[in-house]
Amino acid sequence: MNPRPLKLAAAVTATVSTLALVSACAGAGPGQSGGGKALTATYMKSGTYDTAAKSLAASFAHSTGSHVKVLSFPYDALRQNNTNAVISGQCDYNVVSGSYYLADIYNKFQSLDSFATKSNYPSQLAAGLWAHSEYDHGHHIGVPYGPDAYSLMYRTDLFHKAGLTWPKTWPQLLSDLQTLKKKYGGQGITPFAFAAGQPEQLPALFFATYNGDFINGAGHYALDSSQAVQAISYAQQLLALAGPNAKSQSIDAANAQFVNGHAAVLYGWPSFLRTQADDRSASKVAGHWAVGIDPQPGMVWLSLWQMYMTKCTKDQTAAWKWMTTFSSPTTDKKLFVKDGVNPSFKATYKDTKLARQHANYFPGLQANLARAVNPPLSGEAQDYLASTLGDVFTGKTSPAAAVAQINKKWSQMTVPAPLLAEGKKNGLTPQ
Repeated sequence: MNPRPLKLAAAVTATVSTLALVSACAGAGPGQSGGGKALTATYMKSGTYDTAAKSLAASFAHSTGSHVKVLSFPYDALRQNNTNAVISGQCDYNVVSGSYYLADIYNKFQSLDSFATKSNYPSQLAAGLWAHSEYDHGHHIGVPYGPDAYSLMYRTDLFHKAGLTWPKTWPQLLSDLQTLKKKYGGQGITPFAFAAGQPEQLPALFFATYNGDFINGAGHYALDSSQAVQAISYAQQLLALAGPNAKSQSIDAANAQFVNGHAAVLYGWPSFLRTQADDRSASKVAGHWAVGIDPQPGMVWLSLWQMYMTKCTKDQTAAWKWMTTFSSPTTDKKLFVKDGVNPSFKATYKDTKLARQHANYFPGLQANLARAVNPPLSGEAQDYLASTLGDVFTGKTSPAAAVAQINKKWSQMTVPAPLLAEGKKNGLTPQ
């Protein structure tokens, strides 16, 4: 989520200026607007993706003659607005940003196979990204961007002074965190930081060590009870090392705790942290932190944003051009350097200067991305998982009771065909 899936949530509306822009274009067809060709594209309001899209819109209009209205919303609002707009059939949006949780409306998105074949686009992407992009009945429907993997970021200096090396297993991580607490707790440094105050982030703590299926042999959502209870119990131990404020912390607050030098390990989305942590004028950890390779076993949560083209879009060529301008080798490096968007293309990762500058970032990120997958869960199923985990972490229920409750609720849900196929592909269903 991410990654992002999927990474931020708040039920707020778009800015007044954005609403004014939509109002000004009211009544125009999906492919036409006042001054000529126009597209409407949605992105998450995060200060990264939306900022990057808005900065590209002017040059895109100049070079192609097609104007792009960029609408940005916080995660929950983006997901709901996208779903409502697509189902309405009014074609208010031409390019929609989302991920696997939109599987229920995949049939409303245009197949991109022919566009991709003609442009040789997939071969330029970093390894695995096209395969991880979304399908509907065997057809590619998503253009990927902003790949991220839920990762453990750590203070290299504190680990070194404590005589610790980065752990390869989750039990060893727990032991190391306890060592860090004893050594640095008196200095106001919490061993572990996590945005437990944002409910949509809670599944990350579960996915980290869960080593079971998400769909059963009958094709219904279901967790392996014993594996799930173990994973939730481990998550409780991690949160116990996160300090008294963890359960109310936002992503921004958890990141700030790490950047200000008050946490030894942060579990979160690397792309939301990198620019802050590397800012030597403000960060207390610049030059002393790295992305760790997530321990095994368990699932690394992938956040891979997709741009989907709605089938109702009249100017599909312009929409494809916009999608592959926003996500392209030409802009990839700029988006990484200027806006903090993780690279999607081989050329950026192979850039010698960048690889040297971000030696603390690229290796761990790429290793985690190589393992990362999307959980085969609909938005409804994932929301229920998150809310039930919240009940466990606030002491309202036990891990065993929570797993039973989740499985009961999930048994009443239908698994969308694309997610069933995704689960089989990623080994998250009985083989």
